[in-house]
Amino acid sequence: MTLHGIDINPDGIAHARTRLRGEFVVGDLYQLGALLHGRRVDVIFTMGMLIHLHPETLPGLIEAMRDHARRWLVFVEQVSVTN
Repeated sequence: MTLHGIDINPDGIAHARTRLRGEFVVGDLYQLGALLHGRRVDVIFTMGMLIHLHPETLPGLIEAMRDHARRWLVFVEQVSVTN
């Protein structure tokens, strides 16, 4: 098993590299295909990330995630009626 991690924050990537074995890169999910070098992965997991993106960009980003996930997309996200 190989763990891939992408974070826009270099500190988050540095933190992951000290605690986990895997491939971790600083990057923007809008370039998901380039960051994964065209590879497909079994699971794409987000946690508290989608809430920070512009709503108009979400359909395209989720479609790109679907294109790169062989099995599952797992979103653990905040849901708010007022936001």
